Amino acid sequence: MKTTAGRMAAAYFDAIEIRIAAGADAAYLHSSAMGRPLYESTGFALLETWTAFQAR
Repeated sequence: MKTTAGRMAAAYFDAIEIRIAAGADAAYLHSSAMGRPLYESTGFALLETWTAFQAR
């Protein structure tokens, strides 16, 4: 999905809402700390956190 930076979060969230309306009961959301409150405000709950490593 490609959109402008100002619309990126809204476009992504629109795509999630479409899938939920179609009957999906789960989603993997890789949100930033800044985006997490948006998802929690719509009923999503944090189930786990992941740690990512990068080779030096």
